[in-house]
Amino acid sequence: MVREYSLLLGFLLMAAGLAKLGLHLSTGSAIILEGCQGGSFSVPIGRASVHCWGCYAAALGALVCIVNLPITDTAKQHALFHRIIT
Repeated sequence: MVREYSLLLGFLLMAAGLAKLGLHLSTGSAIILEGCQGGSFSVPIGRASVHCWGCYAAALGALVCIVNLPITDTAKQHALFHRIIT
């Protein structure tokens, strides 16, 4: 059951990271930062240098999913095979 929750967490991290990355890239050539008392300001950047926590979240989510993919248990397969034969 822990593996299923880990896979769910990995997929949610990937989805959140990719959504943040998409929002971040759609802003164009500036990052809009929220300031104090409801103010905001933009930092001009080039598209090549756009980077936020979305990249890290998507990569971590993919890693969690890969690590927790169901791995075939060969010992169970051998036991089942021997029960069928005998």
